[in-house]
Parts: sequence; structure tokens; C-alpha cells
Amino acid sequence: MKDHRTMQMTGTPGGTPHSDTPAKHHSASASARTANGAPETVKPAEAALASVAPAKPGLLRYLWNAVHHFRTINRHKREVMKNCFRVGLYKQGLLHDLSKYSWAEFKTGVKYYQGYRSPNTAERLETGLCEAWLHHKGRNKHHFEYWVDYDTKKKATMVGCRMPYRYVAEMFCDRVAASKVYKGAEYDDSCPWEYFQPCKDSPLLEPETRREITELLWMLKTEGEEKTFAYLKKEIARRRREKDHF
Repeated sequence: MKDHRTMQMTGTPGGTPHSDTPAKHHSASASARTANGAPETVKPAEAALASVAPAKPGLLRYLWNAVHHFRTINRHKREVMKNCFRVGLYKQGLLHDLSKYSWAEFKTGVKYYQGYRSPNTAERLETGLCEAWLHHKGRNKHHFEYWVDYDTKKKATMVGCRMPYRYVAEMFCDRVAASKVYKGAEYDDSCPWEYFQPCKDSPLLEPETRREITELLWMLKTEGEEKTFAYLKKEIARRRREKDHF
């Protein structure tokens, strides 16, 4: 199934997490914005990291970045794995984000690691694009940007296609885990919902996929983690059994 909402190839979907302008268009003041367009909150962790990391780019700084980026992606992967296991997606939990360990993606962490946000964001704001993200989204089916293809009715136009539900579920698990990793002690059940807002109206997010991920994130925000994961586990089992776009 394909979304009737389209975008021209010469443009980018406004407001998506990956449609940033280069850093020269952003203020260096406290009103700077993150890659998804939301106001960037400078966290205490940023100052702490800056105080212990080598000050200038060089071998020691890159080694420091590599170690800490490796720890961050390991922690994120463990969080996603726990979430996926809770709902019965064992294979997806084990295989989640393995491409982050490839040099094509890991090198961005070595150069741009900051600790309080994704290094992909930092690279994108500095250069106008992120090669690690371009590599990542083409290999990981839990990103809705993976499910983009040419429209069969409009030439030179791309559309979002519906995601199988098992990948919608993994996307939910991923967003919860990422929010916990980067928000730390500030995390609450509304964080994944807020994280989703800048991209919720992307023309590359197919309507039924949008409805499904919105349902899960809203349930998490309003009814809590236990109820949401219990519901998701039952829904995955039903869809797998009934072969309902699973």
C-alpha cells in the first residue's frame, strides 16, 4: 500500500528528523535547535563531558569519542533488546542496529560524539547531511524512511509505504530506548511522544503506519509502560497468528 501524500524528489519533507539545514543557518545561542527541529536543551551532561574530554580534535579526542560512542550504542542496543524481548520480537531484538558497528556508521560517532544527542545530528548540522544516517536507514527496517519508494502514478515523486507491524513495534521499542538513553534521569513516559512530534506529519510516513505508531506512543504517555507493552505483546501475537500485515 502506498501513501497518497507525496513529495517531490527535489525537496525534503519539512519537519522530519532528517531534513535539517546546515549549521550556518542555525544560531549558536541557547535558542539552537536539534536535528528534529525541537528546541535543544543543554543538559548538565554536556558540561560534564566537555570538562573531561580532550579539548582539541586529535588522536586522544577521537579515542575518547570512540570508547564513549561504543558504550552509548551498546546501551541503546541493550535497551531495545529488552523492549523487543518483552513483546516477543526476539530475532529483531538481537539483530537491531547492527549496522551501527560498521565503519560507515561508527566513524561518525568517532568524530562527532557529544553524549547528549546523536552524533548524526552533530554531523548533519555541520555539513548539511549525515552519511552515517544515509547508510543506516537503508539497512534497518524499523525506520519509516526505509519504506520509501517511487510513486507509480506521479513521475519523479516518492511516497511512504506501509510498514509491516513487526517493524512498527520495533520502531516503538527503538524510540523508547533512545529517549531513555539520551534523556537519562529526565526521562518519563511522555518523552518518546515528544520525540515523535517533529516527524509525525512527514509525507513519507504512510497514514496507517502513522496511526499505529501514534497509538502506541500515546498509550505510553497516557497509560504507562506496563499497560502499553502488555497491549503490544498481545497485538503482535494476534497479528502473527492471523497474518494481519505482520
